[in-house]
Amino acid sequence: MVLGLIPAAILVDKKGIRFAIVTSGVLLTICCLLRCIPSENLSPTQLKYLLIISMIFNGLSSTSLNFSGPLVSSTWFPPSERATATAIGSIAPYIGSSLGFIIGPNFVNQSTADKEILRNDIENLYILEAVVQIIIFLGLLCYFPVRPDIAPSHSEIYKREDKLNFNNNNNGYKGISKLCFEFPKKALMVWNIAFCFSLPTGLFLGWGAVLDLNMESLGFTRDDSSWLGFWMTIGGCFGAIFVGRYVDLFVGRLKTVIIILLSISTLGFFWFSILVHKWIPFSGISK
Repeated sequence: MVLGLIPAAILVDKKGIRFAIVTSGVLLTICCLLRCIPSENLSPTQLKYLLIISMIFNGLSSTSLNFSGPLVSSTWFPPSERATATAIGSIAPYIGSSLGFIIGPNFVNQSTADKEILRNDIENLYILEAVVQIIIFLGLLCYFPVRPDIAPSHSEIYKREDKLNFNNNNNGYKGISKLCFEFPKKALMVWNIAFCFSLPTGLFLGWGAVLDLNMESLGFTRDDSSWLGFWMTIGGCFGAIFVGRYVDLFVGRLKTVIIILLSISTLGFFWFSILVHKWIPFSGISK
């Protein structure tokens, strides 16, 4: 995914948001179809490389999908609704992750060690995911305009005129070169914001992906960990929508809101850390 970010950004600049997202849909559909190939006739090595290739397609597909939320909101929504629209677009992957916490453990039989039963359950889950992805992809192909006929704001009108000049006079790398060389102070600000956002987000996503394994040392079963991850993620999603709407209604308080949210997050992780290290008693209430 990291290697595909810059090409995906250039693709959005040159071809537009629709083309980039449809391309991501194609890659994700290929990933799902590859995972549906029956594994009983494959050797362990062949299966390993098949899964690696499918996950490469999955990572490449997520590049445009992960950063397209703000672009879609600025293209389709007026300024008074953009924070809410961005919040909804940003939490969509997390809603999928939260469903993964409960769909996987409940779809795959957890009470057996029979490899054949487990393999069949996992393959059926892959087929279900592929069907859902194909339905979503067909809907994307049927209706996903590049932009609304009427621009939602004056800034969007300016962007459309600027985009026309950009596509006629540039090769797709102008934005990157400007950011890195022509405006070094702005580049420093952008990279500073990106670092502050990506460091806690990346660490949390990497930790949350294996939450069931991380929580075993605290006495949680995998079922308990799955529901914990589900409610934790859903709570964050609803909180994001609420905060996004608040920022829309009370313009000019974004920095204050971010500082408050990061402070709450820091306290939460501190509480979890002292529980893990058993500096305070670990009880059913904390659990």
